[in-house]
Amino acid sequence: MPIHWGMTERPRPIFSLREDDVEFEDHIDHFVIHLGEAVDALQDAEAANDQDLLDDLSTSMATEAAEAGYPDLDKLARRVRRAAQQADKLAIQQSLIELTDLSRRVRLGHRGAA
Repeated sequence: MPIHWGMTERPRPIFSLREDDVEFEDHIDHFVIHLGEAVDALQDAEAANDQDLLDDLSTSMATEAAEAGYPDLDKLARRVRRAAQQADKLAIQQSLIELTDLSRRVRLGHRGAA
C-alpha cells in the first residue's frame, strides 16, 4: 500500500538475532523490558550535559544489546558513546533520537514488552 500525504509508515518491529535460542530467552526478556529505562537514563544524562555518564551508560547499553542479539542497537549505542567522548552535542542529540526510535522498534518486536 502506498503512503499518501499525511500518512506515515508504521515502524517495523526488530527482533533479536537470538530469539530462537532458548538459552538467551531470559536475557533478551530482561534486556528489552528494561530498555525504556536505559533510554530514559541516556536522555537524562544528555539533558544534564553529563558526557561521562553518557559514555558509561551507552557503553553498557552497547554491550547488553550485542549480547541480546540486537547489533543495530549496539552500533547506535556505540555512536552515542563516541559523540559523548568528543563532547559533540549535536551528534549526541541526533544519535539519541535514532536510538530512541530503534529501541521502540525493538520493544515492538518483543512479545514480553508489548
